[in-house]
Amino acid sequence: MVGNFHLLNNIRCVVGYADQPATAAITKGDTILLQWNIATQSPNYYAVQMGLDSTMTVFIVNTTNYTDTAMTVKSLTRGLTYWWRVKAYNDSGWGNFSSQYKFTVSNSAILPVSITTKTFSVKLSAAGLYYTLPSGSMVEARLFDIRGRCVAMLVSLYADAGSHSVALPAQLTSGNYLLSFKTASNSITTPVVLIK
Repeated sequence: MVGNFHLLNNIRCVVGYADQPATAAITKGDTILLQWNIATQSPNYYAVQMGLDSTMTVFIVNTTNYTDTAMTVKSLTRGLTYWWRVKAYNDSGWGNFSSQYKFTVSNSAILPVSITTKTFSVKLSAAGLYYTLPSGSMVEARLFDIRGRCVAMLVSLYADAGSHSVALPAQLTSGNYLLSFKTASNSITTPVVLIK
């Protein structure tokens, strides 16, 4: 898909298409890399706009004189959908904006996830579950799929005070899960995204 173009002095200034993120993508962090192809006809620089809707009335990014074909945008808000577009400038002037692309920032935390309470600390990574207890307690840790089905019983035992770890089952695939971690005195449930 090639973006729109603008004829200026019979020289076509074609805006490159988006490489990433794919339109309608769901991203899993608060930072995104916007990337596009180099425009034809020797672009001098680009204008990049990113907003909260397709009308581009509220900008998160609105920059001109940008010389690279990639831009990192940080501090995105979970659960929001963002729209972005780019256009190129050469010695003949500005081309038109490309098609608009959108992506959504997932509400789930990406592994690794760390949680600390008064009665325990837990870290879940793609490698395994790590937890620390200030005193001995019954411990239960389970992963549920998005339909609420238990897909992995990670821990169900009495654990002494100190640090412990358990590997994640090899059959777990990338996806959205709920981590439930319980001790005798406290419990947490949090959404997580596993990327293998």
